[in-house]
Amino acid sequence: MRDPYRNLAEALGARGHGPVNLTALWASADDERKFSREAVEALLHAGLLNAMEVDNALARAVMGRSGAAADTVAHLINTVVLKDKLLSYTVGNFTHTRAHAQAQAGTRVGT
Repeated sequence: MRDPYRNLAEALGARGHGPVNLTALWASADDERKFSREAVEALLHAGLLNAMEVDNALARAVMGRSGAAADTVAHLINTVVLKDKLLSYTVGNFTHTRAHAQAQAGTRVGT
């Protein structure tokens, strides 16, 4: 059975909702549930969240002592960076590896 969060993320992507719109909505939400590990992972996989903005928002939340944000960070590092290699880290920022590779090839994420 497919992950329901990934299904939702892919459906949103198919309707043309871009990373900037959803990232801003996600970052401004005043609800700890936005740190759902599976939801954030699925949205990143679908290319619907801007990885650098998510990184900044998670860093602010962790500095504010959010346990849910710290748990999400640990999960994302293990899955999205180390296991799936969707993102790579260079000093100072995350790079969406799929988007970067497709930009080099002249295609768009999700196509």
